[in-house]
Amino acid sequence: YDGGATADTVGLRHFIIDPERWHTGLGWDAALALHRWIFDFMDLRLAYAILPADNAYAIRVLERLGHERFGLGHAVYYRDGGYADQEHRIMSKDTWKARWGETEREYEPLPAEAYR
Repeated sequence: YDGGATADTVGLRHFIIDPERWHTGLGWDAALALHRWIFDFMDLRLAYAILPADNAYAIRVLERLGHERFGLGHAVYYRDGGYADQEHRIMSKDTWKARWGETEREYEPLPAEAYR
């Protein structure tokens, strides 16, 4: 890294699977593949997610990956005649490496020169 500006974070705002495909493992597979791309291929430093707090399945997937809650927005979303809270989740590359780096890596990250 030469000191120039760089984007080293990915933010996830939606984690949606077709309701007809719920509980088939597609959400887990998609989330794992996305995190492989974020941390192994792109070699980014941080991933965060902001999603409705009542999306229990997505939150379970993120927790299983290693995301931790770092914030909670109260009454952020209005739908179905009421307000829903918002979860803020975060995961670092170090957490990914410790938890998945030895078992889930499919390819080495690109060298720094590839991003210039």
